[in-house]
Amino acid sequence: MITEIGSHFELDKRINELPKKKAQWLPPQYDLQYTFSGRSAIELAIMDMKVNRNIKSVYMPSYCCKTMVEPFINNDIEVSFYEVFYEEGKGIEYRIDTDFNCDVFYSISYFGIEQFKQEPFLKEFKKKNTIILEDITHSLLNSQLNTNLSDYCIASLRKWLPITTGGLVAKQKGEFNIKTSINSNDLTEFKIKAMKEKANYLNGEKIDKQSFLKKMIDFEKKLGNKDYRYKIDDFSKEVIDCLDIELLKDRRRSNFKRLYEGIKDLKHIYLLIPDFDLHNNTPMFLPLIMESRKRDELRTFLIQHNVYCPVHWPKVGYDSSSISLNEISLVCDQRYSKKDMNHMVKLIKSWHESAYKDN
Repeated sequence: MITEIGSHFELDKRINELPKKKAQWLPPQYDLQYTFSGRSAIELAIMDMKVNRNIKSVYMPSYCCKTMVEPFINNDIEVSFYEVFYEEGKGIEYRIDTDFNCDVFYSISYFGIEQFKQEPFLKEFKKKNTIILEDITHSLLNSQLNTNLSDYCIASLRKWLPITTGGLVAKQKGEFNIKTSINSNDLTEFKIKAMKEKANYLNGEKIDKQSFLKKMIDFEKKLGNKDYRYKIDDFSKEVIDCLDIELLKDRRRSNFKRLYEGIKDLKHIYLLIPDFDLHNNTPMFLPLIMESRKRDELRTFLIQHNVYCPVHWPKVGYDSSSISLNEISLVCDQRYSKKDMNHMVKLIKSWHESAYKDN
């Protein structure tokens, strides 16, 4: 067995042994569609809005991934950003101008553990008949995964699960005018092959790691170019429908807690979201905030020990938030055990002792 934490999901061979059922953990809605990706879910929502409204502008968080912005730009929608920033002791804070005129307000909460702070703002925009698009990717497995103020909810399912494609868009009132219709099964065969190769690699088989990584990276590059009408593939839908979602939640919460307990007292390293509720919320990662250069040093050190912790998100031109320069997300997902979390804590403490030996 090879010890490696993070990076792309491998194929979970136990999936075929689980009973098939209809997923019961998705957002309450009038109509829901599975899409090829989270990005295509946003675009499908946009196209559906356009049937009855002239959509010219969107107000979005400055702290976001470029794939969240591109669907609006590609549809000639003017993008403006409200400020998202870190405040010590409080975590993520917002500066939102409720007098700002926009056709769509893009709402999000972060990492599955943030206490939702945007509801007062949503109420003000709702009064002006602004369309509320709520991104529930990070809150997807929480007890309350969305508000009752949104018109559309979108999510990327691939962030949580060992699937090849998968986003969703839920419409809170009325049926979709625009439907997904194009089969995507033939596009995912080599991604499934790559996931199998990674699983076999982790089990100790002699497989070239670069071979399956290249397949996965190539697939990711092609993912954003697909028409919003592409459906989720059958393999991914099957995985979603047979998940033991409560077991998944328990594992993530347990892993998060073990990481938190192990590093909470380390100086110069802070929780991006210090106030969290693991009883009702399910973490996507454990996000830390630290001085940028030290963040990069820690990430490099972990990679050298086969631990791959992402940064959310790589800095781009429109991002006025400083969070992405200082954030690192510790992996706590359902693939890993207490032993894996203890291993990560040991590595971080080892690095910390060396990095701050003069402090």
